[in-house]
Amino acid sequence: MSRNREWLHPFLKLDARRAEEHIAVEAIHRQEDTVLSALEVLRTEPGVLLADEVGMGKTYQALGLIGCMLEERESPHILVVTPRPVLNRQWLRVAGRFRDQGFYRFPVGSLGEATHLTQLAEACQRHKVVFVPVTVFRGARAQSERGAILQLWFRLRG
Repeated sequence: MSRNREWLHPFLKLDARRAEEHIAVEAIHRQEDTVLSALEVLRTEPGVLLADEVGMGKTYQALGLIGCMLEERESPHILVVTPRPVLNRQWLRVAGRFRDQGFYRFPVGSLGEATHLTQLAEACQRHKVVFVPVTVFRGARAQSERGAILQLWFRLRG
């Protein structure tokens, strides 16, 4: 299958609020190209890191990437690692706005969060997309259980 901007447009609308927010067409194209490039990385790698200057659209790029994976895969399992627990809630709110403003229709119940290691396995079973802070993987207990968690993740991913 050929992944290009035309492939994205039927289900992902990164330009949904371009006019209202005065975003240049070139900026939307850059975001779409980033989503497509990240999808290519995920063909051969277990994850991808989005990093750019503040205000360049990383959140929408990441949510767009998640939307593409939900569209493309029958039973995706997506783990989004955030720097802090407060960002989990922020991302869930932004994902709701992303949906409500017509960028992408996340399926009901597809998004969840885990703020503690004890919640992670259950959250991965219940939701297709789980937001988890990196702090979950810190500390003695987390270090000893990290291998089991990664094993669970890769088993779920197939």
